[in-house]
Amino acid sequence: MSTQLDFTIGGLLDHIAATYPDNDALVYPELGLRYSYRQFNEVCRQVAKGF
Repeated sequence: MSTQLDFTIGGLLDHIAATYPDNDALVYPELGLRYSYRQFNEVCRQVAKGF
């Protein structure tokens, strides 16, 4: 049995970034990186434009 989802990965990230913009999305202490969902969404959009 297959279930179709009504959203894309990008759409899901947009929704999470709008709902929890200041929550941590990515934390990589060894490199000193910390992105909120708002920041992570913006970086993902910039990378996608490069494709």
